[in-house]
Amino acid sequence: LRENAQQPAIERNGLRNLANPAPQTLVGTGSLVAVLGSRLAADTRRVEQGNWPSELADTRAYLAGRPVPLREVGDGRLEAFVPFGTPENTRHQ
Repeated sequence: LRENAQQPAIERNGLRNLANPAPQTLVGTGSLVAVLGSRLAADTRRVEQGNWPSELADTRAYLAGRPVPLREVGDGRLEAFVPFGTPENTRHQ
């Protein structure tokens, strides 16, 4: 096995509520969020209309082990919707 040097990295305090993007703002179900980091996606894509997919440009994000709908992905940022029913104080990946 080899270490993957291209593994995605999320910035410290890199989960932001798009309604108030200040660091450490609470995020709840039904929120639009941005995840800031590096190597988050190999390509930049954005959904302009219609349903948001759980995979965009070969990129997926998960909350509480469940895929989340993605609006935009890129190397340093992705935007997603926190689904209703996501448990409080859950982990992202």
